[in-house]
Parts: sequence; C-alpha cells; structure tokens
Amino acid sequence: MHRGYLKALEKLGVQNGGRLIDKTIIVDFLMANFDRHTHNFGLIRDAEELDGCRIAPLFDHGCGFYSRATTTELEQGCYLWESHPFREYPSQQLALVEDFNWYDPSALGDFEDIIAEVYGENPETNERFIAAVQKQTRAQIATANALAAERGIIVPDW
Repeated sequence: MHRGYLKALEKLGVQNGGRLIDKTIIVDFLMANFDRHTHNFGLIRDAEELDGCRIAPLFDHGCGFYSRATTTELEQGCYLWESHPFREYPSQQLALVEDFNWYDPSALGDFEDIIAEVYGENPETNERFIAAVQKQTRAQIATANALAAERGIIVPDW
C-alpha cells in the first residue's frame, strides 16, 4: 500500500511526495494519531487548470494525542494504538520513513509543554493525565530521534 501510494503520487506529478508522506507518518506518530487511514489523505489541484496536484495540509487529528487512552495505560506505558494507512502498528509505520533529512528534534523542544497548556484549557482534564501524556510524548520523540540517529541523520545528544 505504501509503495503503491508513493507511485500514484509520482504518477500524478506530486513534488516531494515521499518526503511529505514521511513527514505525515512522523507527525502522526508524535501525536499518536490512529485515524490516518486511506481516506484521510488529501490532494489539492489547481481549480482552473485541473492539474498540478500537491499534498493537502494535514487534517482530521481528532483521534490523536491519546484521546482514547486512560491515565493508567499511559502511566504504565501500555497504551497501544493501531495505525491504518500502511501498517498495523505505529512502530511498523515509522519504519517506512526513508527521508529524515528534514527532521530537526530541536524544533520539538517545548512540544510537551504546549501539549500540557492545551490540555490544561479543559477543566475536565486532570494533571495526572496531562503528565502521563507528556511522558508518552517524550517517549515518542525519543523513538523518532533514535530512528533518525540510526539512519545517520542526527547525532544523539538527548
């Protein structure tokens, strides 16, 4: 499915299709988005000429950031979710990423603080859950960083 989608993008003339799908996979991994399925990718084309396809910005993240996780699952590190577009599990999906040249882990420096701030806006979200999401997000970032380091793109210093 992954190779087929990349070939279709190439056939449509989408520039940097592989890199953009790699970015989507990484973003979904970091956000624990389990709702990226085959009908959840978009293409945009020129409305006048009906050509010039490009990948649409990411959308539909309502099933991300551990929206179905319990605090206990996150604290114990046993929350698992499935990914849908190309492989069953996020780690398998992450292994499909070929291009890490764009990846900059320093850009994620305050990511977990932003998550806490957004979650904190909801008075129904307790501090334990927020802390557990932050912990899991740190683990997701470490996994992405390790893969980037394994591919020789970044030097591990985290």
